[in-house]
Amino acid sequence: MSGAAHVPSGAATQEDLPVRAAIASLEHSAIREIAHAGMGDPDVIPLWFGEPDLPTPEFIIDASDKALRAGETFYSHNRGVPELRQVLADYSTRLYRTPISADRITVTAAGMNALMLVAELLIDAGDNIVAATPMWPNFFRCIGIMGGTVHQVPLESDGETWRLDLDRLFDACDARTRAICINSPSNPTGWMMDAEAQAAVLNFCRSRGIWLIGDEVYARLVYARPVAPSFLELAEPDDLLLVANSFSKTWA
Repeated sequence: MSGAAHVPSGAATQEDLPVRAAIASLEHSAIREIAHAGMGDPDVIPLWFGEPDLPTPEFIIDASDKALRAGETFYSHNRGVPELRQVLADYSTRLYRTPISADRITVTAAGMNALMLVAELLIDAGDNIVAATPMWPNFFRCIGIMGGTVHQVPLESDGETWRLDLDRLFDACDARTRAICINSPSNPTGWMMDAEAQAAVLNFCRSRGIWLIGDEVYARLVYARPVAPSFLELAEPDDLLLVANSFSKTWA
């Protein structure tokens, strides 16, 4: 099935279609509504989505064109083209100075697609995740679609910097908590978790046997260092860790 649902003439509107309650009750994205209102207006500076204002580099465009013209348009391995996964593993190993093998890499259609797969992997109805907020809200919709809930632990501000109270984060976990989610560097605050705090969160997840989800799509958009601290630098291969990244941020 592809395309929009077919509604016969005179039939119910889209709002009346019998979709799942978990879908019908999802909140509309206020950021998306703002974007739609301003798209195409040359007098508006677009700050709605987390994306660079630079066009995709020519070498990426050329490589995509070459691949398409070479006929590389067919189904591939479920977890991504093996050569690509190996290149990503090598890149991550160099970047984080720790061995990361290709069998730990899965290529998805997008960062949000990866997070939807994470929700499908972990969440049963009644489960929850604990998340440091604010963060990009779409992942919370993924949890809701699966019948789960989100326990939010807001960052605290002294007017100049942001901080996360780890005791509050840990206290928010209960018997139905499946994962802790950390978005660092953060969209929208810019807050970045340091390695000491990351180690404390990782050790807590180990002690409770719960997953740790790292949304690290802004890992390269930092100052004074090549990459933000990552859970990948601390974790063992068998840790319950899932890290999402994206070509859309660093590579436009």
